[in-house]
Amino acid sequence: MSIVAIAVVGVGTGVYSGYQQYKAGKEADKISKQNAIISEQQAQAQAEQLDQELLRGAESQQEAFAKQQMSSIALGGTGSENDSSSLMFQSDLVEKLFMNNLDNKYLQTQALTLGTNEANLERWRGDATRIAARNQGISTALNSAVSSYGMYAGYQAQVDLAAQLKNRPKPEGTG
Repeated sequence: MSIVAIAVVGVGTGVYSGYQQYKAGKEADKISKQNAIISEQQAQAQAEQLDQELLRGAESQQEAFAKQQMSSIALGGTGSENDSSSLMFQSDLVEKLFMNNLDNKYLQTQALTLGTNEANLERWRGDATRIAARNQGISTALNSAVSSYGMYAGYQAQVDLAAQLKNRPKPEGTG
């Protein structure tokens, strides 16, 4: 195989390898973007689950109020706003529900924030991987081209030197 063919194969191999690195980086970026979408969906699902817990808490509060009023009436109370035991119980329930709502809203915000942050980090990782792979691919392709050219230039220099040595005048007396 001639040196030119070897050099061409070297360049072709380097370009192909570089292209494969570039494609791998694009695939990693694509996967990272999908992971980011999944992170956001999971955060949204968690926030919706906390919303459902808030609704269940409100339903529990209404049931507790109704039970407390029935209990107060059964024990001779009026179950009205003037019944102090009923008001104290309801006030305590309202305070607990309010604190639970605050906790759930905080957890919702945290879930959404963490999900968004994780998604953004995944996108950043994908971008960084894609850029690094592209740069590595370009480097591989250029390196193989330069190496092949160096190999060809070295070969050509040897051919030229051989031609010069062959064509130089012979020293006198060597007949």
